[in-house]
Amino acid sequence: MKKSILVSLVASMALSTASFAEEAKADESKFNMSSNVAITSNYIWRGASQTKNKPAAQAGIDFNNVGNLNGLTIGVWGSGSDSTNGSEIDLYIDYSANVSEIASLDVGYINYLYTGSYTSTGSASYGEVYLGTTIAENYGLMVYVEDGQQKTNNVTLEASASVAMVDLVAGNYFDLDATETINSSYFYASAGVNWDCLLDDSYGMNFTVAYNSGDGVNAKFYGIDSSGVTAALTMSKEF
Repeated sequence: MKKSILVSLVASMALSTASFAEEAKADESKFNMSSNVAITSNYIWRGASQTKNKPAAQAGIDFNNVGNLNGLTIGVWGSGSDSTNGSEIDLYIDYSANVSEIASLDVGYINYLYTGSYTSTGSASYGEVYLGTTIAENYGLMVYVEDGQQKTNNVTLEASASVAMVDLVAGNYFDLDATETINSSYFYASAGVNWDCLLDDSYGMNFTVAYNSGDGVNAKFYGIDSSGVTAALTMSKEF
């Protein structure tokens, strides 16, 4: 009698758990929105300061599972930049999908808009198409190719790893001319430590140390010599 009751209870709990899991999975695939805000002591991108080592406010919003297509995200993100580039506004579309139990593919496009006098070409924006893969949720490889708005098809190769609270990134930027010949390149790397608030994990903090080898490419595109080591402390909030 007790055994039968126990079996019934276990079966009922299993069915309930499976039902909740299916509902949660269904909810995850539905259209939703998320947003974020941050204050950083130094906006770092690809190992170089974009604010001449000064603070910046940042914010973004994502529209996830657009059209109820699981993995499709359209978003916008903005940040203060330096006095030359003005503010930066990124528009992007991204699609990610699992290809195995441990691997996923990611493809997308980012357009970088600047309110200031960006480069000597006079263009206030450029974009990148990217393709990448993530293994075991912690290790990534990405390839970025510029879209030609700057009359180049520059390529960036990047590898990343997340171990516990630490994020590691290393990459190399190749400046290509019209014949796809490498004019110059620079190497960058960063290591960041992340903390979530114990009372509310939607609040976070990050401390990052970064390095950029520089070679004149940064001076050409950013109007500053961004080679060397830099660091940043960032506080963020997700909604």
